[in-house]
Amino acid sequence: MYLAFHGKRGKIILNGSSVDMETLAGLMGKGFSNRIVYFGSCETINVKKDRIFDFMNLTRTLMVMGYDRPIDWLSSTALDLLLLDCIQRYRDMRKFWNFFGKNYQGMAEIVGLVCFSASNRTCARFPRPFAVSPGDNYL
Repeated sequence: MYLAFHGKRGKIILNGSSVDMETLAGLMGKGFSNRIVYFGSCETINVKKDRIFDFMNLTRTLMVMGYDRPIDWLSSTALDLLLLDCIQRYRDMRKFWNFFGKNYQGMAEIVGLVCFSASNRTCARFPRPFAVSPGDNYL
């Protein structure tokens, strides 16, 4: 689920109004269940890890990705397109992150791409590899 909005810490901006992650989780309920949620917005996931994992628990989301800083629109759009194209080709997230890191690590570092996994409550930032448990299939 790709959510492209303006954002700020812990919030997305909808029609000029801020909606925090907890409210979004309440609105979506289990609508994100067994999905990867990708916040294509500035700073939305620049919050304490517990808030991210609470969001994931409430929505039953498998992974959450997004940017931890203000981002340039064009740079983030380019990375979004590359990530969305690549991720649909992989069931094994370790293989995805290995491929994505090998090819786009520099871009991911510049825009502050961060990923959280529900299965083992881990967080990954490039250049560190993402610690996915064997057998984790997200798609």
